[in-house]
Amino acid sequence: MPTAKTKTIAKRPVHHRAKARVAHHYFRVMPNKKYYRIAIWIVFFVTSFIIGAQMMYPLSRVVPFATLSGESIGWWKEEELAGELARRYDGTTVKLKTASGLYEEAALKNAGAEQQASANIERLRQYPFWQRLIPFSILWQRPNVERTSVSFSPSVLRTFSIDVAKKLTTVPQNATLSITNGELIATSDSDGQLVTADDVRRALETTGGFTLGQTTVVDIDSTIQRPETISSDLREVREEAERAIAREIRFTSSNETVIEVTAKQRASWLEIAATKEGVPELAINKKALQSYFTTLNKTYGTPAGETKITLVNGIETGRTNGKTGEAIRQNENGRPR
Repeated sequence: MPTAKTKTIAKRPVHHRAKARVAHHYFRVMPNKKYYRIAIWIVFFVTSFIIGAQMMYPLSRVVPFATLSGESIGWWKEEELAGELARRYDGTTVKLKTASGLYEEAALKNAGAEQQASANIERLRQYPFWQRLIPFSILWQRPNVERTSVSFSPSVLRTFSIDVAKKLTTVPQNATLSITNGELIATSDSDGQLVTADDVRRALETTGGFTLGQTTVVDIDSTIQRPETISSDLREVREEAERAIAREIRFTSSNETVIEVTAKQRASWLEIAATKEGVPELAINKKALQSYFTTLNKTYGTPAGETKITLVNGIETGRTNGKTGEAIRQNENGRPR
């Protein structure tokens, strides 16, 4: 049966009864001490305010702690951000580099690349509603954009790739050995490389992103091309030539004058030829040798004297022999004797 107290409460107005019921449950769950209850209410109102502010944060603005390449851009409007992304994209370059170290640098837009600015803008302003319901979640919304994704125009990219491939392709250099102006000159061999337009295109299209306003290095695949003649192929001929040039040669004229042949002169008598099979070999430069001895004979040779013959009615009646001359002769191989 209802008690007297229950009957008394039932006789009260409805709003009094509701207030009493709320007060009953309120003090049942809240701390007894007043300053504890005040602290709880402060936390409640602050949290509610933060969540309300987060829910009202404009969708069209960048979140407060967003950065672009490390620079703060919080609260920026979409139009401001789009303009800054375009400006930085204009200064974005790509360095296409091969394993040999050869490279070609160009503006990224010259390759037919178009910046996906909308994706960057979305990333910098994205703040889902479910996260806004979490108190203070705006504090850890700190997106940073340094690289941008791009899409390529196939036709422009193809033309760009062909041009870069030509510039990065090098021809292998054969080792050479020659005798020039009396000096033995040897050059080392070097590898070449073949870069195709497909190599360039594939490297650009598979790059994950490009650093805004800076240079992005992209490695290009290449095929190494070996030279036909390498330094070791000429080692034997080179050593033979060095020994020949180092060998001292001197002549003694009829008047006992000693003629020293310089190393440069000895070198000029030699030439690098090739056999029928194309194998390098050391040979005598007969033309240079003949020229040398012609000059030598003019200086140190003795010209022959005139022989006088007396004829009477076509019959020789007397002869005066001239002086015998002297000259350096060469054998059939061009060597002096």
